[in-house]
Amino acid sequence: MVYNLGAGGYSDSWAGLIEDPAGTVVGVSNAGGASGQGSLFKVVTASGTATELVAFSSSNGSTPKGRLLMAANGLFYGMTSLGGNADLGVIFSFDPQTNTFTKRFDLNSTIGSLPQGTFAESGGKLYGVCSNGGTANTGTIIEFDPATNACVKRRDFALFNAGNVPENGLFKANNGKLYGTTSTGAANGLGALFEYIPSTNTLTKLADFSIANGSKPLADLMQASNGLLYGTCSLNGEFAKGSLFSFNPTSNTFTRLYSFDGIQGATPAGDLVQAAN
Repeated sequence: MVYNLGAGGYSDSWAGLIEDPAGTVVGVSNAGGASGQGSLFKVVTASGTATELVAFSSSNGSTPKGRLLMAANGLFYGMTSLGGNADLGVIFSFDPQTNTFTKRFDLNSTIGSLPQGTFAESGGKLYGVCSNGGTANTGTIIEFDPATNACVKRRDFALFNAGNVPENGLFKANNGKLYGTTSTGAANGLGALFEYIPSTNTLTKLADFSIANGSKPLADLMQASNGLLYGTCSLNGEFAKGSLFSFNPTSNTFTRLYSFDGIQGATPAGDLVQAAN
């Protein structure tokens, strides 16, 4: 064990860690910390010590659930699911060189609210999803410009067949397209896997989640060295305990690879990673 987050007061850390320029790792917890509303912390793996860098609060945003993204400008960007002017979440940046936290934008019910995932960078802009807000209060795709701190709504999930209420973030594949998932709606009422192209503002449903294949994905997608996208579902599948799946972005083929049975684990919620083997 490197560090016990719960014992250190950083509870409910949903997202993964990210390495900063100093070689330490930085993450967020959506509860705990000095304020009890979440924290941004760093861990020195060599010594097994942790330091709270930001105590989230109702004013600067609280309850962050998504992973941080290091943008091309060297800053970390993230979103909180609550707090801010309307208590609907904020977009923030963190400078790992100076440990400076800056609230960049207060989310609202029109643009989108209650984000739970991670940004993806494309063409100098940051793209994310909100689980609420928008035309039917069932989620949106948002675009944030780090140069101007402007945030706009690009798509309402309610206006398309790609499902509603995304509960994770977007992933940029090597073809330049962004991929994500929703947890409700679409053909089976259980959400779908979708593709978003920022340059054309095009949102396309690619596969429907189902009782047989799995539903309610909570983790971001990832791309392996074979070019396929991989992800997990936290519910349904053969044993109703969740599933592991792949998606071929060339042929648009969805394949359930494994169903969790409870004995070998159940209800996966964290991001996958491809190891050296």
